[in-house]
Parts: sequence; structure tokens; C-alpha cells
Amino acid sequence: MEALSSKEQNSPTEMHLLAYNSNWSALMGRLESNPEEGGKTVDETEWFNQDDDSLPEDDLVIEAKQLAPIHILCTRKNLPKEILKKYVDKCPDVFRLLTSDKRSALHLACYSNQSLEVILFIATTDPDSISWQESFDGWNALHICIYCDTEAGVTSSLLNVAGDQMSEIALTCKDKHGRIPLVLAYNVRANITKSDFECIFHASKHLVLKKSPLEELSRNYSSYLSTCLELKPPPKAMISNSAPSLFCNRRKSISVESLYLWRPGDSLNLWRCIHKVMVVLGMNNTKENCVSTYPLLHECLMQDPHCRSNIFYCILSLNPHYVCQINTNHDLPLHVAARLAEDTREWKNRISHLLVAYPRATSIQDGKGKVALEILVERNLNGSLIFPLVRCFPQALSRLSLHTTLYSRILSKLSKKKDFNVVFVILKEIPNLFC
Repeated sequence: MEALSSKEQNSPTEMHLLAYNSNWSALMGRLESNPEEGGKTVDETEWFNQDDDSLPEDDLVIEAKQLAPIHILCTRKNLPKEILKKYVDKCPDVFRLLTSDKRSALHLACYSNQSLEVILFIATTDPDSISWQESFDGWNALHICIYCDTEAGVTSSLLNVAGDQMSEIALTCKDKHGRIPLVLAYNVRANITKSDFECIFHASKHLVLKKSPLEELSRNYSSYLSTCLELKPPPKAMISNSAPSLFCNRRKSISVESLYLWRPGDSLNLWRCIHKVMVVLGMNNTKENCVSTYPLLHECLMQDPHCRSNIFYCILSLNPHYVCQINTNHDLPLHVAARLAEDTREWKNRISHLLVAYPRATSIQDGKGKVALEILVERNLNGSLIFPLVRCFPQALSRLSLHTTLYSRILSKLSKKKDFNVVFVILKEIPNLFC
């Protein structure tokens, strides 16, 4: 989009100065008497970026040229929407004016964290500007809102205003680093609310990306997730048949909430990550889906089948009781893992953590009446995934129709001193197994 033709000059007009000083009443008077000044641009910007103690410290500094009064106006704090309405009445195409670095009034309003009603008024007046990209970072309005801590609801409102066609263009625009708005929203420095992240995530769900959402979050929040695992490490106790509630109550770890007292920055970033993870895993509305009942661990296993993120361990460490939950198919997380597992070290570690947290899961049937050991054997997976389940619940062997060579392999793996009780259970309860 090219800027509209306008008269350029080196010195600012009176309207530039009135906009700079936030003199709303005088600005409107000047616009009534000299409406042509509303579209004039100025190349000299030193007067605009000078130090002024009377202005807020976080006022936006613009180094571009071709500044019109509307550009300066959109960087002023507490800008009333009524001023913009009167401005547009006198200069209908003013929102289509671009600075020398292709920033529009909407770009500058988003950068300056203007109110929701101001940003929506600009976007509604000129919806095309939502997808325009400025030349410095290659960001459009969605990129800016995701990164610049705008008011809650701005991102979702922009998508609603843009419509289907314009939203598709805005959602697929890549900045100079090749990031679409969704990928930028995964970034640790993205200041986006959970509701806005939810909106942009679902609007972009159809887009094919190189990495899965959990991989992106794990990569961007790696240090904070590691902090979480240091505070509340996943269970590493010996596998036993103790109830999960007893096991969980014995854990003495620093809570994530207490992290806020001495490392508030890490704590806030960690909770932002957890909120994004909950959205990615399908938990969109915490009022409808209670955290304590929604099967987060199930969803994490299904959406990260290649084990490329450590978010699974973080969820398990934050609330080990998730291993006891069943989903709508009456599956425990162990059943889901048995259906998805591959012959890799990562999957072996995941199953081991599930067994340590809830060993009794090996004796519980899924919705189809199968235990986890049956599911693994039917998939002809490596014995290294099967042996831990046999140690927890050897009685499950009686439910299988296996080749005799597998029995001998199982017994050979159960040769350690701690496995004598497992062999004893097999010989006592299923003596005809090897006949």
C-alpha cells in the first residue's frame, strides 16, 4: 500500500505542534479552519523526538519521515476517540497516509497501546490497514498487538473487524524473521492475554507450520520450564503399588506460586506458558472446564507424539494426580501412551514416569476392556516398553496370547533380585502360563 500524495515540508505545521502537545480543543479549531493541514507531512522529526519532561516517559519515538498530524496524534496518551472522528470527517482518507517506514495510524496506535475503542475505530474505518506491514520489522497490526502489551481483547477484535479474507492475509503475513502472528504469540516476550492467544490460535489452527505448538512453546520457554522441573521434579521413586494420593502427599517440593516471592519474572513467564499450553491442549474456558478434571496429560501425549517437548513432565510435576484421570473414552494416560508409544528412549521415559506416579494403572482396563500391556503387545513393540508393565502387574500376562519366545525374554529380564517377587507372582497365580 502506497501513501497518498501529500505536500511535504521540512518544518511542522501548527497542527503538527498542537497534536504533539495534545491540545485537543485547539487542534479541532485548527482543523475546522484549515482542513488541508490534516494531510500535510513533514520530513524533519527532531522537534518531535526532543526531550520533554511534560510528556510521558513511554511516549513512542518515531524516527521516520513523512509524518502527518494523524501519526503524531496516534502516539499521544489518552487520545479521545471523538478527536479521531472529527479528524476523519474533515480528512476522510487520513488513515491511509503512511510514514516513510510504511507505518499507518493503526500501526502507531497499536505501538502506543491506545485504548480498545481508539484502535477499533481506526480498524473499522479502514479494515485494509490491519494487514499492512511496516518496513522496520515487517509487522502488521496483529504482530504489534501480540508483542506490545495492548489492552485485552484488541487482537481478537481486530480479527472480527477484518473479516475472513483480510484476516487470512493478516494471519499469514511473515515478519522479517519469517514469523506469522501465531508463531510470534508463542514467543516468551509476547505480551498477550490468554483470551487473545486463544483467539489467534484457533484462527490460525488451519495453517501448516514446521513445528507443533508444544514444540514452539517448549523451545521459547525452555529455561522457565526447566525452572519448573527443578522446583517440582517428576516422580523418581521406586515403582510400588502404593496409592497415588499417598505418593503425591509425600512430595516436598517448592511450589510454583512461591517462586513469585523471589523470582517474580520467572514465575509470571512460567504461568503465561502454562496458560498457553492449556489453550493448545484444548482447555479454552477455565469456567467450563475445571483444571482438576480436564485431561491435560492425555492431550499432551496425543499432541506431542514424537516427544519433542518437556511440557509433559511439567504437567505431571505440577499435578501428579493427572495420571489418575480418565477421558471420554475411559482411557487413563497410560492407555493413551501405550497406543502412541514408539521404540524410543523418550517414550520409555514417559511410560516409566507414568508407572512411577500411578503403578496401579497397569491393572485398569480401558474403554475396550484392555489393559496397557495388551495394547503394547498387540502393536509388536520392543520388549523394553513391555517389561516395566510386567513388573507392575504380572497378572496381565494371563490375558495375552503370546509366542513362547516372548515369555523366555520376559523371564530373562526379570533376573534381578528385586524382580524375584514378580516371578513368584507369575508362578503362583498363573502356573500354567509356560506349559
